[in-house]
Amino acid sequence: MNVMDHFLPDAHYGRVEITQLGLAHLSANQRDDLLEVRTRYFNFLPCVVTVIERNGLQWEFPSIPDPMRSAFVIRTDWRVHRSMHQAFINWIKMVRENESKQIRDLREIVTQHQLGPLEQHMLFRTEETITHEELRQHKFEIYDHHHDIVVSTFRGIEAGPHPFSEMGRALALLDQSVARGEREAFNEAIKIVDNAGRFGDRFINRNGSIYRISATPDATREDGVWVIRNKPFENTRLPSTVGWHRYTLEEADDILELYKTYVEAEHCGDGETKRKQELLAKEESLLKAKGELAEAKQAQMREQHEWEVEKTRIQQALERAQAAFAEEAFRAKMELDRMKAHYERLMLDAKATQERKKEAKETSEWLKQLPAILGALGVAYLAYKTAQMNSSSANKK
Repeated sequence: MNVMDHFLPDAHYGRVEITQLGLAHLSANQRDDLLEVRTRYFNFLPCVVTVIERNGLQWEFPSIPDPMRSAFVIRTDWRVHRSMHQAFINWIKMVRENESKQIRDLREIVTQHQLGPLEQHMLFRTEETITHEELRQHKFEIYDHHHDIVVSTFRGIEAGPHPFSEMGRALALLDQSVARGEREAFNEAIKIVDNAGRFGDRFINRNGSIYRISATPDATREDGVWVIRNKPFENTRLPSTVGWHRYTLEEADDILELYKTYVEAEHCGDGETKRKQELLAKEESLLKAKGELAEAKQAQMREQHEWEVEKTRIQQALERAQAAFAEEAFRAKMELDRMKAHYERLMLDAKATQERKKEAKETSEWLKQLPAILGALGVAYLAYKTAQMNSSSANKK
């Protein structure tokens, strides 16, 4: 057995629990904290910086304007309890081969720190800066193995992936597969992970050639049939569509056309039964389509009938409204003519009454002047008779 076999990368073990904690809960738990490591990121570069973690999460940090600084800063705060202080100092003082820069920086800080008698925790801070020039030299994307993150100036699907994430490992495996063969060729790999030994080997028929796929245990993956293919043409940097795609053991046989025996794979299963099943499936699909078409036609006819009924109702209502309006208009005209005739009669009666009053007034005035007229006529007549008599007397003389 290899001494490194117990270091299986990303093996499935344990259970992840996620809980949203309040401030009171955090403060209460600080009494029992022996070690706390807090990492923060500050982007003083003139562009957005994306940080990608090993688990695949990625965070975009906007630019913080600061004329005094121009770098991406990774700040780590360490908080070590007194009970772990001496053991930590003893370990950090020992110089080892192939140490990281972070360990060397910690040694320098810790050896200079003296813990007071009343201090319960040792507190210190480390900072790492990444300049824009360093990013440019690494094609604007750096994997910082000290903090196990990717620092990138790309955004969204253009950033990453993290080299040791599930997507990153699949992409690396795909690149290795492409490098082994022709880069213009299409590559496909199928792996059966059967940790419980309940699925077994499978056979596949490729253009008449039969291939055996052995089921093997793999502590780094879940049970299932895993398939890897080339990167799609649409976006070659889209990691979510690259790498292993997992099918459950129950669905893989039908989807990937896997067979339990060589003979089944040679004949693609029971050919006659398969053709009958395909024919039945097509007939069922055709019947279903006919049924859906009939239902759609009936629904359309119902809608047409309802539309005709509604149209007739609206037309009848419009005709009734027009008839009611015409009748009301006729009645209004008749009433207007009646009122007009009534007012005309009133005007004629008033005019006749006025004329009668005028005639009566003139007659009354004339009767008042009649005695004077008669008197004047009598005087004139007497004068005439007197003149006539005088003339007659003169003639006789």
